[in-house]
Amino acid sequence: SPRSTVAGHSEIDIATNYSTWSTPTPEFTVAADIPALSEVQILKTDEGTLVAAIEIVSPRNKDRPAALEAFVGKCLDYLSQGVCVVVIDVVTTLRANLHAQLAKVLGIPATSPATVEGTLYAVTYRPTTRDDRPEIDVWTAPCQVGNLLPTMPLRLTGDTFVPVEFELSYAEACRRLKVPR
Repeated sequence: SPRSTVAGHSEIDIATNYSTWSTPTPEFTVAADIPALSEVQILKTDEGTLVAAIEIVSPRNKDRPAALEAFVGKCLDYLSQGVCVVVIDVVTTLRANLHAQLAKVLGIPATSPATVEGTLYAVTYRPTTRDDRPEIDVWTAPCQVGNLLPTMPLRLTGDTFVPVEFELSYAEACRRLKVPR
């Protein structure tokens, strides 16, 4: 019998879902002209290399222009290092849109609903190289109060992706913190 459940799913169900999950087609692929690094990270070689980051937007990331610029700069640094970045923004108290800011810098079309100010969203940016040209694949998903949180692709290496199941993580956090949902 399963040891625990998360949002009505047993560990066996979750493992099965991961083995059958496949990466969706990106909404956009844009030629990348990523600025040079403005931050240097030093990692121990025995601890591995940073390959992915998940950024959960906080009100502090959106409360003033300098914070917006710092967040966008951090994401650009990750992307320039080949790091896949997943961002989720469910902050309802401030309307700034960090994806729109980053999309503008990267040249991503502003046709996605996720670029509208005040929109709640999740987005994945996957830097890659095709035909010796740097590109960034982009996936977006809307978030809406009262709806389930999305599952986003997270690239580990090459074309190896895992799903980031925000809803399961949220449900587990609520359960552990004994917060009613």
